[in-house]
Amino acid sequence: MVSVQQVSDQYTNKILIHPPGLADGVCGVCHTWVTGYSLCWACKENRGKFGQLAADVVVPIGMSVKGQQYAHELHNYKDGRDSRTALLIGARLACVLWRFLTEHEACVARAAGVEAAAFQAVTTVPSGSGRIGEHPLRRMAATWVEPARSRYVDLLEATNANSKERDHEVVVDRYRMREKSVKGASVLLIDDTWTKGVHAQAAAATLKAAGATHVAVLVLGRHINPEYQDHKLLVGRAAQRPFTWDWCCVHDLPNGLW
Repeated sequence: MVSVQQVSDQYTNKILIHPPGLADGVCGVCHTWVTGYSLCWACKENRGKFGQLAADVVVPIGMSVKGQQYAHELHNYKDGRDSRTALLIGARLACVLWRFLTEHEACVARAAGVEAAAFQAVTTVPSGSGRIGEHPLRRMAATWVEPARSRYVDLLEATNANSKERDHEVVVDRYRMREKSVKGASVLLIDDTWTKGVHAQAAAATLKAAGATHVAVLVLGRHINPEYQDHKLLVGRAAQRPFTWDWCCVHDLPNGLW
């Protein structure tokens, strides 16, 4: 049987691309490329809507570049026509999440302002697509990924405001809390893909409004479209640095943009 390390090591071979660390020219929230601003347009809009209820930090594990293998996997693990293939891809992505949490949860916690090296609770952004049955991301975090499963709690559920027609809009009441309380707790909120962040930030805001002290968003992939010139430049620059499990975009390295 192959190990988590063996599977996740396969992603270092040009599948995973590091998002940049925070520096001039990088969005201070989602780690995409910006020119002359501290935040990209979408993150500025989210900040304006959610204010202090927005996530304390957003940490993408890698760049999900449209048309490349990692983006393909992040789509097909939940929407693939072949259920067996989708399950296999999900198992591979679970190894990526497991390895990252093992190596870098302390980095994420520190960046979010959490005094401990780990979060007290782990949850996922709920699906609002009308999916029947368990979402593969929830299965991954709650069942398969050892560093997360003992702390996993179903904290959120979608409201009627989380409609397909408003999928890309900033909707404040997109989610509501389940009965379990998060008052005084730090929460790691996991999502698979970040495009504009409207779902993850709405979920983070709901958790904070319910009393969570710190909320960090960890996303498997930050969606990048290389057809956009600024994204193309970002991918080209980032790809010059080989992916390593020893570093993340909030890792405590001096002068560590790349």
